[in-house]
Amino acid sequence: NLEFLKMSQAELSLRVGISEKHISQIINEESPITPETAIKLERAIGISAGFWNSLQGNYDIACSRIVSEKRNKREIEIAKKYNYDELASFNLLPRVADWVLRVKNLLNFFRVDSLQYVSRIERIAFRQSSGKINDYSLFAWLRFGEIKAEKIKAEKFDEIKLKQAFAELKELTFI
Repeated sequence: NLEFLKMSQAELSLRVGISEKHISQIINEESPITPETAIKLERAIGISAGFWNSLQGNYDIACSRIVSEKRNKREIEIAKKYNYDELASFNLLPRVADWVLRVKNLLNFFRVDSLQYVSRIERIAFRQSSGKINDYSLFAWLRFGEIKAEKIKAEKFDEIKLKQAFAELKELTFI
């Protein structure tokens, strides 16, 4: 609606060199505002191209969030395989009952866009155990270790010190 400009779609079309149909599609959110269109609107209306690009960007993000929310609902079954309450008891995740929020929290915890990707990033070699290992628990505890490790302040790597420590390190492996 161009009433605030006291201009019709036909007049705007003539001013910017875009078909009336395309103007209508932009207004009805069927077509995006490209950077080129934003510059044309800036010239014809006097509102900066940056505003139009920002408006389009915000719209695109909002649409993507809607799609993401739908996907999060589909990931609830995967989220239930993690022991969320135990992770929350260690203050690794906030205590919430809503499973959609739990999915979001797990996505942030693992720093992934989908819980399906967790197994891809947490591939490790570990000693075989005679007991049954729950991969989901293992992934969560590995991530917890990563978070703890990020907070450790370590000295800068020193190759000479490492070589000097080889004998001691070698002895420790035979204990």
